[in-house]
Order: sequence, then C-alpha cells, then structure tokens
Amino acid sequence: MKLGEWLKKYRAEHNMSMQELAEKCGFSKAYVSLLEKGINPKTKKPFSPTIQTFEKIARATGYDVDSLIKILDSTQPVTITAKPVTLNYEDTKLLRDFHSLTADGKTMLLGVLNSLRVTHSVSM
Repeated sequence: MKLGEWLKKYRAEHNMSMQELAEKCGFSKAYVSLLEKGINPKTKKPFSPTIQTFEKIARATGYDVDSLIKILDSTQPVTITAKPVTLNYEDTKLLRDFHSLTADGKTMLLGVLNSLRVTHSVSM
C-alpha cells in the first residue's frame, strides 16, 4: 500500500474530509490531494514525500514514523533532505579534536558518550 492509499483509508475509517486531515497535519487540502494521488502533476511521475511529511502525518494520526513506513510498500518513495546545521565554536572544536584521535581513541570516546547518554539520559 502506498501513502496515498493509506491516507484515503485512514480518512474513511475516521470519517474525515481532506480538509480535516490537512488541518490536523498542518498541510493544505491541495497537498493532501497530491499525497493521495501519489503523482506529481508537473512531471506525471510518482510523488516522493519528504520524511518531514511522514513525521507530520504520523504525529497527526497517532503513529510513529517507523510504524507508518512499515505499513507501506517497500516501493513507497521517501525524500530525505538534510537540514543545514550551524556549528558554534565549541562544536567545531569538538569535531576537530575528535578527528585528531586515533581509531581506538574515537571508539573509546564514542563508548563513553553512549554510556553517558544511557546513564544520564543526555539527548544527542
């Protein structure tokens, strides 16, 4: 099942209009229509929603992204775009210091960071 088919099914099961789903997801009705059709009207090729679109749909429908994607066919295209990251001086220095470590040093440091994250619930 493609995303568009799933959205139509979800709307039917929850007695929702396109407009209601659009508002719940933070989309326009036209975008929901595009998602449901699954075809880019300009190129006539399959439409590939971004991972951010999947996140909004999952949040609005009570799913997590992984569960939503697992429901869909493995042929469902997903566009993943990298968000630009701005590093401050401290971040840049940490990266430089990390890159200067030996392979063993990097492995050791990553192990320490992982145990800190687990022990102190530090989000990274």
